[in-house]
Amino acid sequence: MKWLRFFQNRLLLTLSSIHLTPKAKPDDLVLLRIYLKDNLLISASQKPAIDFYETNRRFWEKSGPKDLYEVLADIFENTFNKITQSIENIEEEVNETEEKIILNKIQDNSCNH
Repeated sequence: MKWLRFFQNRLLLTLSSIHLTPKAKPDDLVLLRIYLKDNLLISASQKPAIDFYETNRRFWEKSGPKDLYEVLADIFENTFNKITQSIENIEEEVNETEEKIILNKIQDNSCNH
């Protein structure tokens, strides 16, 4: 797997998340690279990774994850939730568009008869 590599007691991980800033497109991905070893977590991203910043803030305020493995689990959960929410939003838009198309066809057919 390209996104997950294990070395002796070390983990190198690449996560893709949906970039959800106001002007971002749903297909605009944020790549977050994480290196984890013992009590050290290093992350790198070319774009702001909202998932990580929220987790990081809560970790340092002691209101969130208690150790680095919980930080990693929290990042996974936040990433999964954002992807799920984005998919639900797209499905909702598709359903609304489909309803409009069906209503327009029904109205067009009733006007033509």
